[in-house]
Amino acid sequence: MIRVALRLDDPSETSDHALEKAIIEVLARQGMRATFAVIPFKVVDGNLAPLSPKRASHLVDAEHEGVVEIAMHGFSHTDRRRRPDGSPSEFRGVSEMEQVNMLQRGLAHMHSLFSDTQYGFVPPWNSFDKGTLRVLAHLGFSYVSAGWEVESDRDARMAILPRTCHLLDARQAVEEARRYRHLSPMVIVVMHHDDFAESGAENPISSL
Repeated sequence: MIRVALRLDDPSETSDHALEKAIIEVLARQGMRATFAVIPFKVVDGNLAPLSPKRASHLVDAEHEGVVEIAMHGFSHTDRRRRPDGSPSEFRGVSEMEQVNMLQRGLAHMHSLFSDTQYGFVPPWNSFDKGTLRVLAHLGFSYVSAGWEVESDRDARMAILPRTCHLLDARQAVEEARRYRHLSPMVIVVMHHDDFAESGAENPISSL
């Protein structure tokens, strides 16, 4: 069996909720389920704005209907500490205590909105460190889903589910997985709002 998981990153207080509703409708119509990696807070006009119940209502409904699994996508998707190679990160290199504060606050807000008692974690820019893993394990997160180049920590006992491809390469990834079907491979396809023509993006990958 080949398992294919769909993950939409970046739903938040300021994201395109009309597009998210349309994606949910397509999933429901096809009898499919996807993970929506939700950002609990966003910086708006210099202030930290939580995802409000009103702006999250379509996600809450989709979760209740079993169309969407909710994961937590960082804290505010803010670049806090640049990596040595210059790439952004919200968690890597940040003190463990500061990571505890961010993740606890984000988790508490997620619990105030959604019914899930345990969440997966999707770090912004696929970037985290061993400290992140320890904090996630301590707070009861069920998995971390990032890129292939990840830190590991035996003591954290955290399931790591690296994303396989983006939507553009999904068909190719599934065809490749067919060569290893006896190993029951998993293909994790990551989507973003601007992958879809309905977002108004200049170079979309597909349409709904």
